[in-house]
Amino acid sequence: MGEMRTCKSCQNDFVIEERDDAFYQKIGVPRPQTCPRCRERARLAFRNERFYYQRSCDLCSKPIISVYDPKRTKAVYCHSCWWSDKWDPTSYGRDFDFSKPFFPQYHVLLQAVPKLAMQNDNGTGSENCEYTYDFAFGKNAYLVVGSWHAHDSMYGFQINYVKDCIDNYRVNDSQLLYESILCERCYGCQECMQCHGCSDCIFGFDLKDCKDCLLSAGLRHKQYYIFNKPYSKEEYFQKKLGMRLDSWEARERLHKEFEKFLLATVRRCMNLVNCEDCTGDHLLNSKNSYECYEHRNLHTCKWMTAGDGAKDCYECYSTGGPELCYQSITPDNSYNCAFTVYCWKSQNVWYSENCHSSHNLFGSIGMKRRSFCVLNKQYSKEEYIAMRGRIVNHMTETHEYSEFFPSWLTLFAYNESVAHDTQPLEKNSAAALGYAWQDVLPGTLGKQTIDLGNVPDSIKNIDPQICKEIFPCTACGKNFKILESEFSFYKKQNIPLPRKCVNCRHFARKKKINPLKLWARTCMKCQAPIQTTYAPERPEIVYCEKCYLETVY
Repeated sequence: MGEMRTCKSCQNDFVIEERDDAFYQKIGVPRPQTCPRCRERARLAFRNERFYYQRSCDLCSKPIISVYDPKRTKAVYCHSCWWSDKWDPTSYGRDFDFSKPFFPQYHVLLQAVPKLAMQNDNGTGSENCEYTYDFAFGKNAYLVVGSWHAHDSMYGFQINYVKDCIDNYRVNDSQLLYESILCERCYGCQECMQCHGCSDCIFGFDLKDCKDCLLSAGLRHKQYYIFNKPYSKEEYFQKKLGMRLDSWEARERLHKEFEKFLLATVRRCMNLVNCEDCTGDHLLNSKNSYECYEHRNLHTCKWMTAGDGAKDCYECYSTGGPELCYQSITPDNSYNCAFTVYCWKSQNVWYSENCHSSHNLFGSIGMKRRSFCVLNKQYSKEEYIAMRGRIVNHMTETHEYSEFFPSWLTLFAYNESVAHDTQPLEKNSAAALGYAWQDVLPGTLGKQTIDLGNVPDSIKNIDPQICKEIFPCTACGKNFKILESEFSFYKKQNIPLPRKCVNCRHFARKKKINPLKLWARTCMKCQAPIQTTYAPERPEIVYCEKCYLETVY
């Protein structure tokens, strides 16, 4: 069972298991003082994925888009300037003052060192991907977040090795997908969720190796099915034509019909594919990993969320290929890094932000191909080892060591950050925890040039001139436009124009995914004990793995 402890933040009890202690000893940190949920909130408050600001580069003065509000954060550079040799991060270096805690000294450095406007590799590993965040190795991507190897795609989160995809959440190795969630190796699918190896399916749930299926769920190796009923090829396409999938009103009606239909669908307690000794949800090709979500290729990990590949890691978000990393945001391809934010391809980096291809750093910011630095000051190898040991002892005495950066260090308002997505708070509650708040988030209101009531219901009746218009979002009221490449995609795929803005569409998709939390309950068929992301009071039919497989195969 492990040892029960009380979170110093929320006062709730949490358990430290033997496997947790083994990891903490391996990486060399004391036991955490806060529960997993509070630790998650602390990390995610340092990541703004979706709210972008217009400002100027503070080095070359050209107009740029940035995740940093110019009213609150200075010294922000465009991609070209930040990665150039026009500035030296060690010029901001300072001595460590052992008469003061670590975090206030780090805060002074954080305010001074130039920040990268948008976290991507546009112009180096990617081409024409300026408007992406936490993005790499793509081409012609727009407003794509937490992804790599995405081509000719837009409005996606964690879309990897994809092409020609619009409005998707966590899809991999796919092409021509629209409004789909947690899908793998799919082609030409629309409004599908948890589908694998499917093509030309629309309104599908938990389909495997299916083709030309409509409004169906839990099928395996099927073709020409509607509401799980088989049809001939001619009947199928005739009925599909009659559904008028080109119509917004028709699709809205089908949404409601499909939601009712899904209530009779058997659900798997945990969606684990080719996994051994794992718990969590939506895991693929993983082993010995627990309470992990929306990840693949994990080995001996815990509390990992949204990524591809990790070994011996705890509590990392949106990452690929880290090993022995702990409590970090996107430690891509890094080794033995802890309490970091966007430190890529680095080793032995702790309490640092935006350091790349570096090793042996502590409390550093903006380093590229550097080593043996503390607070951006250069040391010899021997000096660094001695200094690091003294600082760790000092932070242990000040009760800072083993904790992530405190709330007052983040450069983002709470309602700008991913923390607000997963653990929403009111302004006063956020302030009580030490977080700032953004009263006016980016976006325009009242600038629309067309009323949605005047937009034709069918995509067939709309011409490209619509791309000149400005729309009001039906959910939040903010304005948005339809890009020409986006319109071409809708036209070719027979998809009606969206009525909501990009962010509202993203959050609507995210709401369809179960909470990243496990409940103990029993299988609704055999009564065996199970763990699942379906809360006990929910109406869905949830089976254990054995009963689920017996039902769908």
